[in-house]
Amino acid sequence: MKNNPRFLNLQLIFSISIIAVLGLTTITPAFPRIAEVFAIGKEQVGYLMAVFTLPGIVLTPLAGVLADRYGRKRVLVPSLLLFGAMGFACSFVRDFELLLLFRFLEGVGAASLGALNVTLIGDLFEGKDRVAVMGYNAAVLSVGTAGFPLIGGALASLEWYYVFYLPLAAIPVGIAVVLLLKKENLAPETSISNYFRLAWYGMKNRRVATIFIATLASYIVLFGAFLNYIPFLVERITGSADPKFIGIVLSSMSAVTALCSPFLRRISRHFRLETLLKTSFVLYACGLLFMPVLDSKLLIFVPTIIYGVAQAFFLPVSQSLLVDETESANRAGIMSVNRMITQIGQTAGPLLMGLAYGGFELDGVFFVGAGFAFLVMILLVVQFKKIDMAGNEQ
Repeated sequence: MKNNPRFLNLQLIFSISIIAVLGLTTITPAFPRIAEVFAIGKEQVGYLMAVFTLPGIVLTPLAGVLADRYGRKRVLVPSLLLFGAMGFACSFVRDFELLLLFRFLEGVGAASLGALNVTLIGDLFEGKDRVAVMGYNAAVLSVGTAGFPLIGGALASLEWYYVFYLPLAAIPVGIAVVLLLKKENLAPETSISNYFRLAWYGMKNRRVATIFIATLASYIVLFGAFLNYIPFLVERITGSADPKFIGIVLSSMSAVTALCSPFLRRISRHFRLETLLKTSFVLYACGLLFMPVLDSKLLIFVPTIIYGVAQAFFLPVSQSLLVDETESANRAGIMSVNRMITQIGQTAGPLLMGLAYGGFELDGVFFVGAGFAFLVMILLVVQFKKIDMAGNEQ
């Protein structure tokens, strides 16, 4: 089994998935320390997220085109090496503007990773097996997002810049891709204009557009209201910005996602994937509504558990629905557009919720995020109903 090429490729996919979340989840527990060391405001520390995700808005679709035409490996390897080198370089910086520059370059390396891991799953698996592997991949992602805040919190409690040693893990993964990745689906020989025509046709699909909207909204809420401001909620409740405890709180959400995601195949036998997608936004909103009323360390874990269940539904369901609507020849392009949309959400979320913080302070961020999630849920109900009605008429 371990010598089976598909099994080896799956291990590579999981490794790439882990690296894809490393640059986002490890530094959050260090935010209060970084704000103190660089003498910046709480809303400014979110720039470290924004500049990291910003390159992907432009580069992720380009990476998808290149991966379809020239192979997944030729895009993945330089991306992993750049990510590792620039992330490690951040540890030597003592000027905030220069730190933002290196985070931007690290983000250039990260731009393709979150799209091509899912693309490879689409290449290798079909049907219910694909849904199951998406669930397992979501569990792997969640193990990373659960473990990295703990590791980041422990490292930041020693020195804030230790968290930037972790991206070095991408370099051996890049070497493994060179040596082990075997199966690659390439676009048939065609003009670049025809490739983009086919990709644009795929994106005009109403189901694809609806999933794109859901993806954008989920990441605005996750990175804007949840990840960015949980550390400051912990600080308000406990009176201390202890990086270790912040890491535990953030990890609890991902731990729940990791525990729930493998059961998605069983759950999907009883509920439509569209229903699970809508349910995730109800849970997002409920989790955020709890936060302003929290007054003890123990209760902090209630909304993170709710949010973890929501993520267990949203991640694999949205990706499975999207892969079902794509062809292998332009799959990397479509999935890269989806990844670009996540990065728009990751970039815009902290900026938009920073405005909410400026106008309504900490509680206002959570209320705004919850209201936004409810509105998106209503939009999904309306859109999927229209799509189903159109399908029945045909």
